[in-house]
Amino acid sequence: MRIFAYRMKTVALFGALAASAASASTEDNSGQVNFSGATLFFNFFDSPASTNDYIDADKNGVAGVFGNGVQQLAVSITSCPIPARYWYFQYRSVGSVNGFAEFVDWQLLGTFRDTVPSEAGILNRTEWAIGGNKVQIPNCSECPDLQTGTPLCPESIDGSLLDVRSVWAVRQGSVSTSAWDRNPSEPGYGWNPIFSNTGWDPKLESLERDTGNGTVALNTNFASPDENTIFDYNVAWGPIVYIANRGAGIRDIAITDAKHVFVSGRRISGENLVGVTRSSGSGTHNGIMNTTGIDPAWGRGDNLGNEFVDINIAKLGFNHQPTNCEGSSLVEEAVKNRRLALGYTGLAGGSRAAADALAGRYEIVNVVFDDRGGALPVRPTIDAVLDNCNPDSGYQLGGEVSFVMRGLVDDFDPNSPTFIENRAAAAYLRNIVESIGAFDDPNNIDPNQVNNMPGELLSLTFFLVPGVDCLPLATDPSNFQANANFNSVLQEFVRDNNGLGIGGDTPAYGSINVAGLVPDRRADAAGYSDGSTNGNYYNYHVDPMTPSGGSFVRNTTLNSRNQLAGDFNNDGARDIDDIGGLLAAVDDPRSWAIANSTPANPVVPEIIGDYDGDGNLDTEDVRYHADGLALVNVPGPTAGQLDRRAGFERVDTQSLAQFGNLNYFGTTLATGKPYEAGDSRGDVAGSTAGPAPGAQPLGADGVVDCEDIDYVYANFGDWSDLDQAVFMDLSCDMNGDLLVDAADIAELLEDILGTTLGDVNLDGDVDGDDLAIAQANFGQTGVGYCGGDVDGDGDVDNDDLAIISPGCPSPGCEDGDLDGDCVVGLADLSALLTNYGLSGQGLVGDTDNDSTVGLADLSALLTQYGTDCN
Repeated sequence: MRIFAYRMKTVALFGALAASAASASTEDNSGQVNFSGATLFFNFFDSPASTNDYIDADKNGVAGVFGNGVQQLAVSITSCPIPARYWYFQYRSVGSVNGFAEFVDWQLLGTFRDTVPSEAGILNRTEWAIGGNKVQIPNCSECPDLQTGTPLCPESIDGSLLDVRSVWAVRQGSVSTSAWDRNPSEPGYGWNPIFSNTGWDPKLESLERDTGNGTVALNTNFASPDENTIFDYNVAWGPIVYIANRGAGIRDIAITDAKHVFVSGRRISGENLVGVTRSSGSGTHNGIMNTTGIDPAWGRGDNLGNEFVDINIAKLGFNHQPTNCEGSSLVEEAVKNRRLALGYTGLAGGSRAAADALAGRYEIVNVVFDDRGGALPVRPTIDAVLDNCNPDSGYQLGGEVSFVMRGLVDDFDPNSPTFIENRAAAAYLRNIVESIGAFDDPNNIDPNQVNNMPGELLSLTFFLVPGVDCLPLATDPSNFQANANFNSVLQEFVRDNNGLGIGGDTPAYGSINVAGLVPDRRADAAGYSDGSTNGNYYNYHVDPMTPSGGSFVRNTTLNSRNQLAGDFNNDGARDIDDIGGLLAAVDDPRSWAIANSTPANPVVPEIIGDYDGDGNLDTEDVRYHADGLALVNVPGPTAGQLDRRAGFERVDTQSLAQFGNLNYFGTTLATGKPYEAGDSRGDVAGSTAGPAPGAQPLGADGVVDCEDIDYVYANFGDWSDLDQAVFMDLSCDMNGDLLVDAADIAELLEDILGTTLGDVNLDGDVDGDDLAIAQANFGQTGVGYCGGDVDGDGDVDNDDLAIISPGCPSPGCEDGDLDGDCVVGLADLSALLTNYGLSGQGLVGDTDNDSTVGLADLSALLTQYGTDCN
């Protein structure tokens, strides 16, 4: 029964799709097909329907186009030696842009990546790698040329699958014109000068490669294509969603707030959530960042570490890392485990968000599209994805899933520049494209997908492009416009039949699991702060303290008392008032847990309070709360905003009240000033790990000194302005006003260190010793506050000398008192004579500032010689 038929109309990309049967009738379309790219489509490649013959590729007269049978062209391979097959389809699931890079490498350099794919590697639906680990196929040895795990040595990389258009994946211009809100094709797009704390470069891919003997390049010149032109085949619309751990307490998020989280690492309020990211080599990352309005190279979140493929790193414990994940499964794992996590993944498919939300692994977040006029939270249901033009009801995050190939799949002329040499690869993609373009739906859809054609499979598990009302502009991705190829019949079929990859629509927020799952904390023989070695958590109402762990088993359902991370006073909010309970829980988790929960609904302090993901509940979590979670909870203009000063003060006053210790973190002040409550907020730099803006506070080294002053100077800005916040570390906000400016320097010097601006050596006063240091470094750059750069502008100049120059109780020594002791004497005369006759800026003795120490300066000093201004 024919449900509908339509033709795609994408100019140039699909060609005519009407090449004559005669020109193709003698082609041999058998052989290897090798693709690399997106993790989002793994379930498509893993389904038999993806390689059922629609176009009669093998010329035997049995094909979907004739409606006379179903034939599998890539029969599964389950053991070795590898049996004869018509197609050997091999896919490396490594992330869109990473796979695109592998495609460009082979096309221009003829090289293969010798790495195990992060998400999966499959050969005719048999996995030879999963989660970054090799999988042994019975009786098979891996390709000796590539230590990746595949038993079939690839002959080429024929194409790539991107979650987005290829133009979204390619950087433009140079880093000098980069900015967080660049659009595809704009100069500077895909570059970012801010690397991760380990130096990971987030730039997007290039179409150029250096051969050592010159540069070679692919191109997107569709108007006048040549042998190096690549073409996009847009096969589906892939919605991408923000996901959150139940502990984060995020039901809705505005686009403007999401921008702040993923560009700066914190919310507009200053609250320090965990921004979980894939690396910039991900199409899922690329799609959601672009449609959110962020250049993907700048969507860095917590921005920790290098790109990684080991799923164990996404679990809590030693070396845990939430950012620069190579695969979507790693993001999903990190979000499931980090109780403050906000991340993203594809919506559709059996291993993506809809399925995971129905399994209670994490929550799908509603989005307010306030940047494009929306005011209401939109849930990414099937209806919202399809009817997506109105930002108050339509869901507008995602990307056009695109196969990318060098050449045209429907070009059958061997002499044409766009002819694809590997005819198996051309036929493979043409089989998918034509199946989409002329879709025959069987009367009874096969739920196992065995008897469906590729287009039918896509309509059931993804969203064919003509079925959605609006699509983003290629060069302005957050701007959705009416779909020129819209097909209402297709849309209604998708609405009625697409189950997002698993038995139903997107579940309502909080409807599956009230508190999420027990975090997966890795087993560690060294033991965690609660004594567990197997990674499980204690139920302090029941479990004895044994090294094996407790009854809260990893990845099982968590009870309601643990719903909100950081809610130590059980009032349903995470704010400054939770600090007292947090301190008590760190000090004695058993006593605190028993006193603050019931046997029927026990609390696990190591779950609700492990903010930094190391599996422990300790003082570093207390610092995290003071630095990023101490939200104001009283009515007023600052309600709901972070106040670091109040947070650190509360830690110390609670510590004094509960333990008799005013200085909870044991902070030393370089000036020797007696410690006062909250002074530890000034310790933001100096550690070996170094500060990591947006992530947990890693910079503290136990001392407030010049390194902290320099770091505050380096982070001036207004947090409410994302153009400034992107270059800020809000840990430098000393007075809690969400600004970092001169007032914070004054707070750090005067209130915390007990001195004044100009005290270069931090001995508590400004005198000749400070002036001498600055004079010795005059004209130097990069010496910092303790080198005399007291105004923080990067160098030591006359402005700094003017600040440092010590004053005297009575006038009369302004010119001749060169050493700042308020007496014009022999020491001053010697200092002047040492430089007499010299020229240059900042010379000691140049009292008239003419850049020369001469007679006029000597005369002025002699006039004041012997003057005592004390």
